[in-house]
Amino acid sequence: MAGVFPGGPRALAVGEKRRRGVGSQRGVGREAVRLMPLFWALLERAALLLLVVLMALELRPLRPLAAPVTGRRLRALQGLLFGAFGALGTAFGLVTVDGRWSPVPLFLHSPLPPEAYVIDLAPIPVAIGGLLGGPAVGGVAGLVAAGAARLLVGIGAAPLQAADVAAGLVAGGLSVFFGGPRLMVPARAFFVGMLLPIVQVGAVLVARGDAPSAVRWADEAGPPLVGVMGAALAAFSAIILGAQQALWQASARKMRQALSVLEKALRHVAGAEPAAWAEDVARLLQGELGLEGAAVADERRVLASAGRPPAGLQAGSALRHPAAAEALFSRRAVVDGANVFVPVEAGEKAIGLLVLTFGRPEAIGPVEEAIAHGIGSLLSKQLSALEAERYRTLAREAELRALQAQIHPHFLFNTLTMIHALIRRDPERARRAVVDLAHVLRYVLTADDREWATLDAELAFVRAYAEIVHARFSGRIRIEVRVEAGVDPTAIVLPPVVIQPLVENAVRHGLRAKDGGGTVSVRAMPERGGVLVAVEDDGAGFPPKFLAAWKTAGELDPAAAAEAPFAGSADAGGGKKERPLGAAGTGIGLKNVDARLRRRLGPASGLRIENRSEGGAAVRFWLPAERPDFRPPETPAARR
Repeated sequence: MAGVFPGGPRALAVGEKRRRGVGSQRGVGREAVRLMPLFWALLERAALLLLVVLMALELRPLRPLAAPVTGRRLRALQGLLFGAFGALGTAFGLVTVDGRWSPVPLFLHSPLPPEAYVIDLAPIPVAIGGLLGGPAVGGVAGLVAAGAARLLVGIGAAPLQAADVAAGLVAGGLSVFFGGPRLMVPARAFFVGMLLPIVQVGAVLVARGDAPSAVRWADEAGPPLVGVMGAALAAFSAIILGAQQALWQASARKMRQALSVLEKALRHVAGAEPAAWAEDVARLLQGELGLEGAAVADERRVLASAGRPPAGLQAGSALRHPAAAEALFSRRAVVDGANVFVPVEAGEKAIGLLVLTFGRPEAIGPVEEAIAHGIGSLLSKQLSALEAERYRTLAREAELRALQAQIHPHFLFNTLTMIHALIRRDPERARRAVVDLAHVLRYVLTADDREWATLDAELAFVRAYAEIVHARFSGRIRIEVRVEAGVDPTAIVLPPVVIQPLVENAVRHGLRAKDGGGTVSVRAMPERGGVLVAVEDDGAGFPPKFLAAWKTAGELDPAAAAEAPFAGSADAGGGKKERPLGAAGTGIGLKNVDARLRRRLGPASGLRIENRSEGGAAVRFWLPAERPDFRPPETPAARR
């Protein structure tokens, strides 16, 4: 043996293994060649099935279901749709008998012969549904496909039914495992597709037991199914992902274009009335968005148009289009043919309409609708902001006119009467009173020319008012103004005519009814990086009912304010009955001052009201150190 086989028995064993390896490789090659026709047949049918699925998803009503959706209704529709595609997969399947295959004979009413096995392609669309919607959508799709398999194949469909439901649940579960229902990258989709034949072959083996024909069928159909189903899911993911990315890129371009248009349009919208900006915006929309036409209308007629708007929507024509009326009434965008009617609102009312005309109805997709809605929404917000600013300006003017009107009747009449009396007995004091009155009236009457005043100007106004009060009450009521160290009154700002109403309130309702008069002290002192202004008196103080109505934050409770009397009223022990706080004819209301401070400087600057332990009342408010939007006004002192 040693002479015949050099190397002895060991070399003989090695040679035998090599011969077996070569034989095994040749066997695998022969097996691959034998299975290749079945592989190509399945691949051809899977490609045809995918083509039908993709063409169906291109239909506009079904297009949203080609991506992950939210909401029970859409998820149910998605499950039903991919279940219907699964029924097509069963119809596109093959029946194998002893290595030969043929199309599935549909609507069988008798069992398949024992040696016949169905290769079902339904798990492909069912698994796609699971990838897009998770286990719920995959389960619904599997149940629909299973029902269709029973109808199409007949009594022998039990393994296919189990495989369809399992495929949907497995794909849905893996989609959750990989980060939630969404379109997977092709590599992961290929991995999921490779698992589906295991489910189908396993279901058939369980149903047929260990029959030799079942094992032989698994050996023949398993490898081609692994490649075909993996390739099918990977191809679907690649195609849909590519389409989605192209759509996202196109959407991003359109959104950037729309934002550019909006930025330019907002420059033209300088007034709340559409007539002021209609022509510029119509030309801008038509040119920048590449529209067939654009028009801007108010509630009755078309104000301006550009390009080729639809008939009846040219500039100057009456607004009679039914879709325009619907958009204005419902205050939402309306699509009518190739036109999108977008309402433009100011506040709570639709004041105008944008009409965007595209080349054809098919050109209006979800992105175009979203852009049209976004343009209308942002224009509405700009107009609402302009309207709100106009109302704020009117409110500020009304506040100041109210202040002026409240000062004029009682203060002016009483001061002029006092000056008339002083002219005969003390002309010099009368002259000084006239000068002080002129300063007071000038400051109040010009308050609507400025939004802010310096603390120095406010205190100068209070000093002029104090001189008039001192002269009027013959020294019985004194008003002291003091600025403590560390406070620069020229650097602190506040709304005009704020401190004097507090001083007047203390004089009228705290000291005037007090025997012997009293003193009102106005102090400005440093606090929390700003300035605390305190107006204190030694008069009657506020009644408990009024203090209870004023919240700890300093804001008046409107319900309680209707019944809360002033300090110094009959309820407070004074001799004269006053109207409730904030009512007309009651003088300068604390509520008015508090609201102005809070609106201009924030809640931290609201009034804090309390009674002093030593008697009298105190009203305090805090001013921040800086107001960057302030421009120093001309003060009364500078006008002398």
